[in-house]
Amino acid sequence: MTKVKLPSFIPESNGRIGDAVFYTHRVVPCMRTYVSPVNPDTDWQRLCRSSPGNAPKSWKRLSLTKRRLCSEIC
Repeated sequence: MTKVKLPSFIPESNGRIGDAVFYTHRVVPCMRTYVSPVNPDTDWQRLCRSSPGNAPKSWKRLSLTKRRLCSEIC
């Protein structure tokens, strides 16, 4: 993290210019180099990302009796 002294005519700067990323940490303007995100796209990641979307589908597939039972337990 590098503290940045901005010119008086620029009140604040946030965002990316080239490889530099400008941001504010608490009230201090800072700068860092851009790091591209890593996405290995493993089987485990795909499973975790799809789990929240699968929950409603699974609930809808349950019979009415099983839904009532689950609702009473929870």
